[in-house]
Amino acid sequence: MSLGETFDEDLNRSRFGRPMRIDAQKFSEILTLIRNGESFDRAAVGAGVAAETFRLYRRRNPAAQAEADMTREYFVWREMMSRCHRPKNKDFKNYGARGIFVCDKWRASFLDFMADMGPRPSAKHQIDRIDNSKGYGPNNCRWSTKREQMRNMRTNVIIESNGERKTMAEWADVLGVNYNSLKARLRRGWSHADALTIPFRTR
Repeated sequence: MSLGETFDEDLNRSRFGRPMRIDAQKFSEILTLIRNGESFDRAAVGAGVAAETFRLYRRRNPAAQAEADMTREYFVWREMMSRCHRPKNKDFKNYGARGIFVCDKWRASFLDFMADMGPRPSAKHQIDRIDNSKGYGPNNCRWSTKREQMRNMRTNVIIESNGERKTMAEWADVLGVNYNSLKARLRRGWSHADALTIPFRTR
């Protein structure tokens, strides 16, 4: 089933036993809201359908779940295109203005983007560039979580201690301390050794 196709009417019931109908038009409205960045639940409510009903609908219709997932990935693709190629996008200065563009293959086809990237592993995953000096393409992109992306930011501070080089986020994980607390120490001028070895206060 391709993006944009709809489904025959499906009858669901809420927990109170009231019938709730999601027809092709309602499903299309929900997909439009998801494309615009809404979560599944908020998109359903925005289209006048109870969030629980849309969850039941997706459970009973694997094809609907697959299309909704692809729609969410369409939003990722569209936003990637916008920040790289649309000067009016608020993030263009960090992407297109720096020479970060989307490869011709992906610009031409969302389906080619999906074929190369595959579905997102979870709703927490976003597209991430492995080498932040290069653009978006099949050899430089992956799905990753926000925490994983933080470790790959071009603004990351690399801290070296005892011959080990890690980002600040990675050191915070290793030491089991708050990232912002470690960041505050470095901003106050602490040496890398002191920032990592002096115990943090506990409350």
